[in-house]
Amino acid sequence: MRLLMASLMLISLSLSVPAAEEKTKKQEAKPSTPNFSGEWVLNREKSDYGRIPLPTKLVRRIDHQEPKIKLVTISTGPQGDLTTEYNYTTDGVEGTTLVRGTKVRHAAKWDGQTLEIEINRSLPDGKSLKTVERWNLSEDGKMMMSVSKMNTVNGEMTITAVFDKQ
Repeated sequence: MRLLMASLMLISLSLSVPAAEEKTKKQEAKPSTPNFSGEWVLNREKSDYGRIPLPTKLVRRIDHQEPKIKLVTISTGPQGDLTTEYNYTTDGVEGTTLVRGTKVRHAAKWDGQTLEIEINRSLPDGKSLKTVERWNLSEDGKMMMSVSKMNTVNGEMTITAVFDKQ
């Protein structure tokens, strides 16, 4: 009887070790944060800009080498063509970019699987415009959603931009 009990315990232990090793391998294989690298084109049908007209064309080219992200945005809209380049780090350290002669301060950080970017623009009247943009990547990595909330003189506004990977 003792021999049978000892044998069952050994079998039980030998079965649990491979399961634990497999679980560890799966955890190691999954990246801790998504990688947004690629060329992304605005999907106008899935996007919602609220009371702002949708851009005619919007392309984001992202080079993401954690913790650095280089974002080049090319847009065409009612105000004409605009190309901007931002360089973020995902550690929350503030950076600055000059956009159409206006200094823009920004800081990016991770909130789980979501990248949160806080952007502050100085306006000509001395006031500032604060935007919090949150990026998420679909499970298959083919769609990126950016939800921006901004406080304007007319109240809070939300823009949802959905991008398809090219």
